[in-house]
Amino acid sequence: MIKKETGFTFVEILISLAISAFLLILASSQSLSLIKRQASTETRSTVAQDSLLLAGFLGPIVKSAGGGSVQAFMSFYAENNCAARWGMPDCGQSDRLTIVNTPDVPVECNIVGQVNPTTIQINIDSTHTCCLVGKNFSSELMLSAGNTYYSQVYPTNIDPVACTIQYTQGPASPNDFPVASWVNGVVSVVTVVTYYWDTTLDQVLQFTDANNNQIQDPGEVIKIADNIYDFQVALGYTTGTPPRVSNNGTNTDSVLYNAPGETWGVGPFLSMPPSNLREIFVGIINGVPVKMESQQNFVQQNVFDGPIRSKPGWVFNKIVTVMAPKNLGIYE
Repeated sequence: MIKKETGFTFVEILISLAISAFLLILASSQSLSLIKRQASTETRSTVAQDSLLLAGFLGPIVKSAGGGSVQAFMSFYAENNCAARWGMPDCGQSDRLTIVNTPDVPVECNIVGQVNPTTIQINIDSTHTCCLVGKNFSSELMLSAGNTYYSQVYPTNIDPVACTIQYTQGPASPNDFPVASWVNGVVSVVTVVTYYWDTTLDQVLQFTDANNNQIQDPGEVIKIADNIYDFQVALGYTTGTPPRVSNNGTNTDSVLYNAPGETWGVGPFLSMPPSNLREIFVGIINGVPVKMESQQNFVQQNVFDGPIRSKPGWVFNKIVTVMAPKNLGIYE
């Protein structure tokens, strides 16, 4: 008697192989999807972290701006959609932020006379000593008179015998609210630093014009952040009763440069006192290249009144930081 052997038919083997291949493809697809999601999450986390590092760097600088007779509202100059100026390149529809600061112990002298439009007379104390003696005024200066007038200048001649300072405009001078005579005002030693986005290097740079020659000399420019694709600045002013900063992202609120078409001296800022400045808004866009996804909602971003920024194959992230200077003089 012949024993019948059992086994799989050719058709059954083909069906088995097809099912195995399907399961393998499904498992591979799910693994690839998981890897993509993980890479996407890591990329977004890296971008957000880089943005927060830049915001964290600027925060203490903004908060400590001003000091002594130099009030905080005198200390910020925002250039919206800025052009080439003072040795710095065109901004490519981004902004610049210039910050004026004072030493921990303010160095100041009283102004007792206006010799000519660019020369001031400094006070002499009861011992017949010029206030300039023993103090270093050979750097950027700020002239201020009360809560209204101020002018950022640079000394061209300091005469401790005649007790006078001759000066010219400084890097923050376009932000001036000058007065014809600075008598009864104060001259203060300050530092002036400008932050801007370099459109060629995709970096945020810090520029300090130490010799006021309007040229970026070696050692005067420092890299602050890489892979930056926009740098926008807005200024928040108080309005109404009780006074508060109104921010709804339009050109009718009290935040300057957070919406297109805004200019100082127009609309809500027609009669806005500069001393109403309370908040500094900094918006940045940064990004990193990705190979595993190209979702459109991460490719294009814009912040405030800036243009839409995009770069194929890159994940973009934006972050807005709101900072309040501590030297506002509103708690005194």
